[in-house]
Amino acid sequence: MIVRGYFRVLANLMVQFNAHNNKLQAIFDEYQAALPKSSSTYIYSGTLETFRQDLIKHEVNVYFVWNIDQWSNINTNGQFVEEEVPLGSIYSLLPLGTIQNIDQQKALNLPGNIIDDPVLVVPWGLNGNSHLLIDGHHRIFRKNHRGDTDVKVHYLTEDQSIQMMMSERYKNLYRIFISITRLHDYLNGTRNDCPIYRFNQGNPSKSYKQNYK
Repeated sequence: MIVRGYFRVLANLMVQFNAHNNKLQAIFDEYQAALPKSSSTYIYSGTLETFRQDLIKHEVNVYFVWNIDQWSNINTNGQFVEEEVPLGSIYSLLPLGTIQNIDQQKALNLPGNIIDDPVLVVPWGLNGNSHLLIDGHHRIFRKNHRGDTDVKVHYLTEDQSIQMMMSERYKNLYRIFISITRLHDYLNGTRNDCPIYRFNQGNPSKSYKQNYK
């Protein structure tokens, strides 16, 4: 199973922390049930603008996909307030591989009216970075190339980021991965709070957030 590495981490936590064993077992069962029952397919016409993030962690190799076109449904009436931040803080979110493989010709030929459009950044926390740039890679490359010092950013919440993912399977996969990561850090004393996602075993498509204690 694609997440068996993460489930091994959770199982090891159950062994290490006997006082939490019953709670962790319940969570383990929920996560085992939620992912297989999530839809594994989605309609993709080839015309959608998407962003894919690959992840290798705890012997697990998976990826997540966001539907960038979904942004217009989240930012209804343009209520999101853009923030202006130092360009370097966003450029640093570009992995070296992305910088090397980016279509530089496309970036350098961007129309002037979109270069300064806000980019989209979401919370992440699964690979050492606290944030992830999901839209605006070419704009960031172009702005850095021409020596800009600032960039406009829309910072999404975690729930808004999940809403933009391409399918229920990606959404639940993220919920499981981030929850196990937080549980691992919390039970090892490296974080003080532990907001995790829980699933209704009768209907795993329904999830809710809970602070683990």
